[in-house]
Amino acid sequence: IVNFPSGDVTYDIASSFVIDHMTNLTINGNGDTIYQNVAGPESSAVDPVMEIYENSSLDIHNLTVKGSGSDGGGTSGDFYEGDAGWLLEANHGVRLTDNTTENIQGDCFQDQGGYDSFLTGVNEGHLLNDNVSLLDSTWENCGYHGLTVEGANGLLVRGNTWTELGLDAMDFEVDTLSTYIDSGGGINSSAEDNALIEDNTWSAFGGDWFASLQSHCC
Repeated sequence: IVNFPSGDVTYDIASSFVIDHMTNLTINGNGDTIYQNVAGPESSAVDPVMEIYENSSLDIHNLTVKGSGSDGGGTSGDFYEGDAGWLLEANHGVRLTDNTTENIQGDCFQDQGGYDSFLTGVNEGHLLNDNVSLLDSTWENCGYHGLTVEGANGLLVRGNTWTELGLDAMDFEVDTLSTYIDSGGGINSSAEDNALIEDNTWSAFGGDWFASLQSHCC
């Protein structure tokens, strides 16, 4: 268990706050802020504020995650999609509760498909994020999508507030035709399976409430 000091402390970071290969870790933010004070790069580069991959049983609550997009002075929108608030890949059990994410250049939250494998190695890159929960949190002022889901098996999104989103409120997509089938017949790499989204509030988004535009994905 990691307890951040209470008292509205801000931690300035120039790139990403990385949590990887941890097991049974609980982080109590105590109302503190992680602030990415340097705007992320354009195009295909990936520079999320929170970079979360290959963890098991990770619990983060009462933390503010702040980027340099929109009102924060950075450039936002479709060319900065990878500069997300949270980017998850190949995790097994992540619970985000009572957090605030704001002023993000790209997506507020990106459940990354393993086919892109921005973060993980070759063997791990086919894994889905399974059993991920986003609960009772605030997501606001994000330059691209609110909730992007590409590689999920077991996703719960409940009691959140989403507002001031540059494009679609939710984007369920797969950017490639390929889906990896393992030796046991299991689907890996890219999927949007077993998702429950309920009791959320959505407002002020620039595109669709729910988009799934790649016809081969569903």
